[in-house]
Amino acid sequence: MINQITEISVELNLKIIIYPHPYERQILENTNLNSYYADLEELSNFEIDNEGKSSNLKFEDSKIGITTYSTVGFDRLNLIFKSIFYVKKK
Repeated sequence: MINQITEISVELNLKIIIYPHPYERQILENTNLNSYYADLEELSNFEIDNEGKSSNLKFEDSKIGITTYSTVGFDRLNLIFKSIFYVKKK
């Protein structure tokens, strides 16, 4: 999913901000999990928001939220923020 979003963002000159899950934020702080995003970090339009503030408080910062399946996506929809649920075909 991230690779497809990255390709589209480069074509359309869009900024990508990843808001890690709180558990993933702990892992990012204590390990070198950033290497998972290493290929993306080279892009000038890419950012990992790891400051600890809940992404629920930052809905206005993103024109579109993309999730695989998260309550955050439903929260965005409930508050009339644009959201895309990415489902991979089997």
